Amino acid sequence: MPDPIPKAPPAYRSPAFLRWAHEHGGGCCFARDGHHDGPVELHHYGDKGMAQKASDLLVARVCRRCHGLVQGKRSLRTFERAGLGEVYHLMLEDNVRLLAGYVEHLEQRGRR
Repeated sequence: MPDPIPKAPPAYRSPAFLRWAHEHGGGCCFARDGHHDGPVELHHYGDKGMAQKASDLLVARVCRRCHGLVQGKRSLRTFERAGLGEVYHLMLEDNVRLLAGYVEHLEQRGRR
């Protein structure tokens, strides 16, 4: 008898996109006051569940401080108190910029 609940397909992996996003990104997508300087990390976000990484195409650039907050248990409340209630909106905007830049990069290299 087949399993009544179909398994989700594995998340898409793209090491080339992650490398490009890390090298060609900007600063932390939550930076508004200039206090988010330092190394930028790529935060995977999306609806995958505990201990499952989302697709490599769903990333946003965040500083180490914000990366820890976003991954923390009370991250949304922490960001709301800091005036960053639109956390996912900011990550999505950054993600769209990254994807558009990567597509442009591929088109310039003739690899679409």
